[in-house]
Amino acid sequence: MSTDWIRRWDRFVELESTSTHLAQLWRSGELEASQTPIVVVTEQQTAGRGRGDHRWFSDSGSLTFTLGIVPESFGLSFLEMVPVGLLTACSMIAAIESLWPSISGQLGVRWPNDIECDHGKLGGILPECMIKEGNQLLMLIGVGVNVTTDLATGPADARSIGTAIGNLVSPYEIVERPLELLLEAFLKDFRLRVEQLADPANQWIADARKFDRLLGQSVQAKQGHELICGTANGWDDSGRLLIVQENGTQIPISSGQILRG
Repeated sequence: MSTDWIRRWDRFVELESTSTHLAQLWRSGELEASQTPIVVVTEQQTAGRGRGDHRWFSDSGSLTFTLGIVPESFGLSFLEMVPVGLLTACSMIAAIESLWPSISGQLGVRWPNDIECDHGKLGGILPECMIKEGNQLLMLIGVGVNVTTDLATGPADARSIGTAIGNLVSPYEIVERPLELLLEAFLKDFRLRVEQLADPANQWIADARKFDRLLGQSVQAKQGHELICGTANGWDDSGRLLIVQENGTQIPISSGQILRG
């Protein structure tokens, strides 16, 4: 088993956003639950979306795709958006390390779902839920990874905080068809991990915690108009970020923007 559990593939040379395209398919009724899981992948994404109003820069050296699953088919609910995001990031790190073992141990997760290393941000995950008529729910997991991305041609924020796998490994380590092989490796790993997530007896989070790159750091969590400051104290069993304030109060965070410092 690698990608045979995917029932539908939509492949494009160019697309504004894989997640926007998939959401439109679902809401319009052009996509049925029986056709999921589905992967929408494009060689060039021109208007990729990040968290909030952020945009995701990519080029032909970037892996950009969206995986669509019906949560109940995997024993999940829309309430598990946070752990699904973490699990997706962990699966992508495992896939990257399987193809480029020389950078094993260098990658981690900046809660809730950014993939980064000491040199910068390598990838991002955007989980969303879409409902169509009849209350049918589809979970969209948008993924963008800088593989051989030329960040020098991107906007200022991408140049300042981003990096790519091609910057971390030697040119001789870049395999043929790296985007295709990385997607295949990710889907294989994700399929196994999502089964663990649905099993209440499986402590998948215990293994995932090794990727936590905020642990012990000073952080600020924006919760609407409220700002929660303190020290990151890991993830609870639901994948929520734990912040310990100066008075010793520990607050679980399930959403919002997280800033260092």
